[in-house]
Amino acid sequence: MNQNENFDYGAAIKEALKNRGRVKVLIAGKTGVGKSTLVNAVFGEDFAATGQGEPVTQEIKTYTKEGSALSIVDSKGLEMEDFERILTDLETHIEEQKRSPDPNDHIHVAWLCIHEASNRVESGEERFCEMARRQGIPVIVAITQAEHIEGHPNPTAEQFQAKVEEKLHLTQHVLRVRAKERVIIPGVASYPAYNLERLVQVTLECVPESHRNAFAAAQTVSLKIKKDRARGIIAGAAAGAAVIAATPIPFSDAAILIPAQIAMFASISYIYGLDITKTALASIVTGGLGSAFATVAGQSLVANVLKIIPFVGSVVGGAIAAITASTLTAFMGESYRLAIHTLMVANPDAPPSYDDITAGFKANIKSRTALNAAKRMID
Repeated sequence: MNQNENFDYGAAIKEALKNRGRVKVLIAGKTGVGKSTLVNAVFGEDFAATGQGEPVTQEIKTYTKEGSALSIVDSKGLEMEDFERILTDLETHIEEQKRSPDPNDHIHVAWLCIHEASNRVESGEERFCEMARRQGIPVIVAITQAEHIEGHPNPTAEQFQAKVEEKLHLTQHVLRVRAKERVIIPGVASYPAYNLERLVQVTLECVPESHRNAFAAAQTVSLKIKKDRARGIIAGAAAGAAVIAATPIPFSDAAILIPAQIAMFASISYIYGLDITKTALASIVTGGLGSAFATVAGQSLVANVLKIIPFVGSVVGGAIAAITASTLTAFMGESYRLAIHTLMVANPDAPPSYDDITAGFKANIKSRTALNAAKRMID
């Protein structure tokens, strides 16, 4: 597999970034409802503080973070005394973004934050939802700082949620959430973080399909979402590999297949939020790809030899090659994905090292776990 050294890993990384796209989330609500705390909890600690803020107007700022596919548009507080100006500025900004020919510039979803303790829905919050509906932006209402303890119903909070659902009926979802734990009595009682994974899931459902990988990559709450999106990438790459390998021209598919498989690795890396470099990607691929290829190389060789035989041989050879290429691609992708996922489950507070990923990748290639998952994926 020394030929891998000749491939442009930088181009594969760029392709993965292009396919991931970007996603913009508008977050609105009155001052003090916990918008920044919620953003930090979902997209990584200090996103709001460390992201580079680009002022749009006096009341609107767009935050981005290097290496992230996410932008946060912050309305800076829907205060009633300035409400008309804030709402007008927001709608003007949304319309300006919609005129961009690049869909990555558009605002894709909005979170409206309402403090649970307020126990009321302001007319301004209703008008915000009406404006978003006019602009075609799905709105998710996050009732923030929810006082929820598992097994202990909170009738007042549940009644407020029902009121919000009734008054803000134009929204897609209304959720009670708590961004981080609040200790009531140390060592005895607390309100835990609540419903963050559900918030991420319903947001993903509201984001256009072409931007879901970007959102899955940016969020740090749900590894399940990352797993599901990564497996979608693997399945797509496996299907593409089958088409490439089915060509009747002998030995023509390898030069096309391997770059596509490398791009798959890069895309999986980004879904899991890893800041991958050309050197790291090359090291991982050369460290594990040879072992994976060896597991099905014999079938590939037979298929290519069969392609040399006129008529029937090319058909049979193409069929075998398609199955082999699809299985190999899915097997490699799942072995790599599983290595990352396992390491992140074991240590969720730190990104895994590429040495550990490579070691896990090799170990998965030698086991049947990833191979069985790959076979199920393409059945």
